[in-house]
Amino acid sequence: MLGPVDLTAIECREVGGKGNALTGHYSRVGRIEGELKSLRVYGGCLGWVICGGESGPNARPSSRRWVRALQEQCTSAGRPFFFKQWGEWEPAGLCPAGTAGRFAFGDYDFDRPRFHQVDGFPRQFDMFGARAVLKRVGKKAAGRVLDGRTWNEVPEVRP
Repeated sequence: MLGPVDLTAIECREVGGKGNALTGHYSRVGRIEGELKSLRVYGGCLGWVICGGESGPNARPSSRRWVRALQEQCTSAGRPFFFKQWGEWEPAGLCPAGTAGRFAFGDYDFDRPRFHQVDGFPRQFDMFGARAVLKRVGKKAAGRVLDGRTWNEVPEVRP
């Protein structure tokens, strides 16, 4: 995941209608008692959302806020959410300025989808959440836990 995703903004096209891909609510014109009428249909194009961060030597960081927002969209729409991995990066917490290592930082209010990578912990850090700082620790160490939970949801199997 390399930026914020709003699944409710994606249009779902069904036979004879269109609508929201996440919630599955869409309108379709159909015949009721011989008359053409607009029908409200509930179903959905997306049955499952799988999300994860990049891994490998050139992996870019994923934001906790992006993943959390996607998970919240799925939960509120009743869609299963599976979080595969953070990738190579994890939230860094607070370190003294200049701490050695590979860090990435971004500002959600002004430059949402972009992280700047630096060697050494950056000097400025806003503790109140506008600025995010991540540290490159490797895929295995970063893990796949979001807000204290492993998200392993899968679609319901229907006969």
